[in-house]
Amino acid sequence: MTGTIGNLKYNIRNKIGYRLLVFIVMCSSLITLVLTGVQLYADYNRDVDSIQGRFVAIERGYLSSIRENLWLLDADRLSILLDGIVNLPDMVRAEVRDSEGELLAHSDRGEARRVVETRYDLVYEARNRNINIGSITVVASLDGAVSRVIERAGIILLSNAVKTTVVAFFIYFLVHQMVARHLVRVAQNAREFDINDRQPPLVLERGNRREPDDELSALVAGINQMQEGLARGYDSLQRVNDKLEQRVWDRTKDIEILKDRAENYLNIAGTFITALDRTGKVTLINRKGTEL
Repeated sequence: MTGTIGNLKYNIRNKIGYRLLVFIVMCSSLITLVLTGVQLYADYNRDVDSIQGRFVAIERGYLSSIRENLWLLDADRLSILLDGIVNLPDMVRAEVRDSEGELLAHSDRGEARRVVETRYDLVYEARNRNINIGSITVVASLDGAVSRVIERAGIILLSNAVKTTVVAFFIYFLVHQMVARHLVRVAQNAREFDINDRQPPLVLERGNRREPDDELSALVAGINQMQEGLARGYDSLQRVNDKLEQRVWDRTKDIEILKDRAENYLNIAGTFITALDRTGKVTLINRKGTEL
């Protein structure tokens, strides 16, 4: 039983359709991984660019208000502005410090493993002078971008795996229906060919009213021509053999007639006739000789 199962697995693994299926799955998986990697890398860079775009938006939309409220030392208003910054997508922390580095206001949404931060100096213009009154630091998290990339990777790989599986089995079915089963029929016809038991010409069951002019048709035509040529050659050889046998039989008959005539001539002779070989052994003697 184990040997039968082993032979079955061996036969399946050596079929063209099975090897083609494995090849398609491997190539599709490799291409899918490469294309998915490129797409995910592009998506990640796009998310990072979005974060950089938010930094630019913060610089344009918040810095002037923060500068004014820092000059007025309005901590409550600064906290409201920082909360607004932190509520932007992927922003996790914002803090304002004075020119001495002392923390005046901050807002955060917790810790992040992967971060990118930007620091802006706050310069206030008073009496035609630019005064450095402090700085604001904004921290953005890359964890969201990484999570989105991982989520997209799962969706893309799963969808491509399903698509590859469906396409691979569909191609396997087509190869089996259009090629493999006909090759098995051709091999069976070749194994069963017997020169003494002629069969009708090979015809494939392809379900077409008109036989398509393709490689299988050329193969079948070649096999039929080969078998027909072998049959004609065998028939010709058989006829030559029959003629040769007839000639041999005729020659043998003639030799027997000549032998009988020679024996009659020797027997009716009135003298003793004999033949000896080199050792003196008698090889021929006529009737007169046997009477002596």
